[in-house]
Amino acid sequence: MAQTEQIANIQRHTSSGAVLFSVALLTVTMLPLILIVLAPYFLPLAWGIDFFLAVASAHVFATAYLFTDRVNRRFVLDRPLQLIVIPILLFLVGMLVFMKPQNPIFVPALLLLFLYQTWHFGSQNIGVAMFISLSERGKAISPGEKNIIRLGTVCGMLGVLGALYPGFMIGQQYVHIDATPLAAIRFLHDVGTFVAVVLTGGALLFLLKAWRQRQFIYGTAIFLSVTFLFPMYLSDNYMIAVASFTIAHGLQYVVFLAAHSLSPPKSTRRRSFQFWTFLLPPLALAGIVGIGHLIWTNAPTFQSDFLPLVGQSIILGLTLSHFWIDQYMWRMRNPERAKWVRQNYGFIFRSQ
Repeated sequence: MAQTEQIANIQRHTSSGAVLFSVALLTVTMLPLILIVLAPYFLPLAWGIDFFLAVASAHVFATAYLFTDRVNRRFVLDRPLQLIVIPILLFLVGMLVFMKPQNPIFVPALLLLFLYQTWHFGSQNIGVAMFISLSERGKAISPGEKNIIRLGTVCGMLGVLGALYPGFMIGQQYVHIDATPLAAIRFLHDVGTFVAVVLTGGALLFLLKAWRQRQFIYGTAIFLSVTFLFPMYLSDNYMIAVASFTIAHGLQYVVFLAAHSLSPPKSTRRRSFQFWTFLLPPLALAGIVGIGHLIWTNAPTFQSDFLPLVGQSIILGLTLSHFWIDQYMWRMRNPERAKWVRQNYGFIFRSQ
């Protein structure tokens, strides 16, 4: 009887943990846009924007937190070319390409980087929908659900260059685009606007279907995952059009890592340690995020007349490495990674 009651308590605990995790993901997805829209009418909200921007800006560096996990370190060491050599090369090539805007491949490489970044954002939202689906529905998202999120990502890729023009987050003086490619960028933004309307309608159908089945959290998740990038079609205000979902993406990533850092110890030996050892993972994550924010805010100030963007190139090179590494570390099709997810996010799978 006591054992049955203990199992029931564990199930209730894991179920509440899954709900909390899902709600946290949805909250950080919506909150940046809400704060940015309301800040002009209630100025103290700007402090919240600054805080969330500081946390989100460091998410690229927070990838380093994954390597505090022994299983992840072994996974990387077993694939030295794929996960050590190539990321280092991407960092070095990124620095070489982006530190001097006068080089002929600077602008094309920058535009490709932002397209790659948008694809990366969309891929993470498939993960968000997948985790929430496993939590609330007890099953993975269907191919149709995954495909409509992918279509939302492609729709975002159509418009992102137009939304970023003319500054492209590094300064208008460094990005010179001729009339013909600029016309193409604007045309694609217009096409994306039309496609976004159609896909929003499709996302609403998925939402209503889920809500009719009383899957309220998942219904909201699939809608937000499809339309995640669509603020760029609602406004030409940079903060609304781009910064809102950029901040949201970073916060989503931090929520994933925070859930890992707060997960129960995975071995009897670790459970025998003193209480302070339970604080090490979240403290390590907080420390890495803090250091990452300092690098993010200070690196762009490193420059010279000959290499005006040398500091910014560090950020862009690290971002490329982050994109590359993350696509392998969270790949559920890989049996090793799927096992790691189940071990570290078991509260989702056990909540059914």
